[in-house]
Amino acid sequence: METKSIGMKPLFTIHGGEYLFGNEVEARFPELRIWVPSKDDGIDFLITNNKNKNPISFQVKYSKDFNWSHGNILLKPHTKSAGWYSIYREKIEKSNADYWVLVNYDGFKKSTDYIFIKPKELISKFISLGRNSHRIESYVLVTNDLKCYETRGLKKKEFNTLLSGGLEKKERDLTPYLERWDIIENNFR
Repeated sequence: METKSIGMKPLFTIHGGEYLFGNEVEARFPELRIWVPSKDDGIDFLITNNKNKNPISFQVKYSKDFNWSHGNILLKPHTKSAGWYSIYREKIEKSNADYWVLVNYDGFKKSTDYIFIKPKELISKFISLGRNSHRIESYVLVTNDLKCYETRGLKKKEFNTLLSGGLEKKERDLTPYLERWDIIENNFR
């Protein structure tokens, strides 16, 4: 008897960053519910309380750490993680998600950093940095002392300034968005 293979598509798939984020949410907030949409409409997770109320939505972007292969030699000893994101400008501008979460994952250290930012704030930062193209390339660096910066296009002198605690363009500072798990916690108070 001959059988035909039916071309079945997976019910849903998630990428590594979504998996890491979902696991972290479950570990930190076991009382909450995490919903994954059945179609890709720009929201990766909807989180509600246990009565399915007070939803908050997230779009998750993921980057494994490129620091060890492509990172700036000056920054390597000071770097906790470094992500490289390629994002379509229109997706940020038209996003319905309450927050975007940039997930930096360092496979050597097995550590993950999460940057929570509203889409309007994210696009505003990119515009202020002169990122006006259709596709935006961004490098997000988290230092060992838990500072977070957008570093694409920095010159050697600017990296030195960054390492000494200075920052010439405040638009590059993403530290206020780093590990903002309180956003979820406060949504359900």
